[in-house]
This record gives sequence, C-alpha cells and structure tokens, in this order.
Amino acid sequence: MERTKDISKKDDRTFAIALNEPLGILTELLGSLAGYYLPIMRENDADRPPTEQVTANIGSGPLKFNHALYKPGASSTYDRNEKYVPRSEPASGYAGGKVVNVDRMIFETITDPQTALAALQAGEVDFLSGPSPDLYPVIENDPNLELQVLNRAGNAYFVRMNFLQPPFDNVKARQAMLHLIDQDAFLQIISTDQKYRRNITSMFGNNTSYSNDENTEWFKKGGDPEKAKQLFAEAGYAGAKVVILQPTDWATGSNASQLLAASLRKIGVNADLAPMSLSELAT
Repeated sequence: MERTKDISKKDDRTFAIALNEPLGILTELLGSLAGYYLPIMRENDADRPPTEQVTANIGSGPLKFNHALYKPGASSTYDRNEKYVPRSEPASGYAGGKVVNVDRMIFETITDPQTALAALQAGEVDFLSGPSPDLYPVIENDPNLELQVLNRAGNAYFVRMNFLQPPFDNVKARQAMLHLIDQDAFLQIISTDQKYRRNITSMFGNNTSYSNDENTEWFKKGGDPEKAKQLFAEAGYAGAKVVILQPTDWATGSNASQLLAASLRKIGVNADLAPMSLSELAT
C-alpha cells in the first residue's frame, strides 16, 4: 500500500486507485487468483475484527458454494448458478464464458494418493487432480484412464530458508544452498519420466508469459557440494542444527526434504528432519 496515494469511490460499480508512482502490474494484481492477490470484500465483511472468521461466500460465477453440504476437510459441493450468464467469448483460463454442463460438482479431499487413485479406478470420482508422480506409470497403463498435462507451467519447487535465524541470516550460507541444490537430482525423485519434469530456467517459472533467461546465471550453480561447503565455512557455520520441515503426507515434499537433509549432511551440516502434515507446514 505504500505506492497508493488514494482509493476513492466513483459510483456503485466503480472505484479509482491513485498511485504515488507507476505500478505496471496493478491490474494483474487485482485480477490474480493465486499467490499474493488483492481480494475486494464487502464492507460489512471487511469491517469484521481480524479475530472473526468471514463465513459468507459470495460471487457471480457459474457455480455456487453449497454451505449445507460442506464437510470441512472432506468435501466441498458447488451447484450450478442459474443466474450466471456466460460471456460471449470462449473460456480461456480464468477468463471468458464458462458453460457449466453439470448440475453439481463435488470436490473430494482424499489425502492418500493410492486411495485417491483407487477411487478414480472404481468410478467413485471422475477426475483426479495432481496425482502423485510415482503413480503416473499406473495411470498410463490403465486403458480406462488418461493422463493429461493441463497446466504447461507445472509446479515450481523452492527451498525456503529462514533468513532470520542462523546460519541462513548470513548471505554466504544462503549462497551455499544455490551451489548445493542439484535440480536434476531433486527432479529425479519427483518423477523418473523426463517428459514430466523440467529444470527451472527462469525466475518466473517455465512456460509462463513472463518466462525469460535474463539474469539467471547466478542461480544455475547447483551440484557443487564442495563450493557449498566452502561458503558455509565462510559464513561461520559451526555445527548448529538446521531443521527441515518435512510434510510426510505429501510424497513429493517429503522425498525432497529427505534428499535435502542428506545433501546437507554430506557437506557437514547438522541437518534434522521435523515430520509434520502439510496443513501443519502451511500454518
């Protein structure tokens, strides 16, 4: 908000944002549905104390959230919005006209990958989003199933260091991680099939509208443990424990955590795993 000079109401359907300096991505921030987005709330919801949960779900899209059938942690149900009028242009990502051909959609939360696949094979669910990579061969060999890549950008994985705590409060320790992380090794434990994995070659991810190779050489230094060991020494690392949060109910994250711990231990870093659920990690 430090770039914002003023926010004013023009009429019941229009507001204006005046900036102190140009911000080219403002419209994209307002329209983003992922990451750091800017939700525009109703006044009575926005005025709630931060300690109170907002329970109302509103919107004008093609589906309506069914509060009565909501099962926290188990399933979310959406019914067709009969008042929705699709735009005239075809659907394109989050934009365009959305034509709903079913009366109800139910999103089931099945945390175990094998159980989720079994539900798909048994016809209990119609679609499985983001199956565990180790199940790709099983899906490909099942004549009744089809494995499709619908998101060409895929998922980008990062090692997030707590730079407020030693040793990563020292820039050299953080630089050491750049040299330690071997993308190929980490991708190998996620999927053994080359067509489902790619090294990150852009700060903005692969196959996005922002993807480019400008100023990227500095993070393409992985797979050099000796250089990483040297930088940890220069950072003054003296054997303090480094704790890695391991989401055991997420195979990809759990395996990556174990590989990271093993890689750190090989260069003399006292790495320890802290097993937890993905929901605990997120909170």
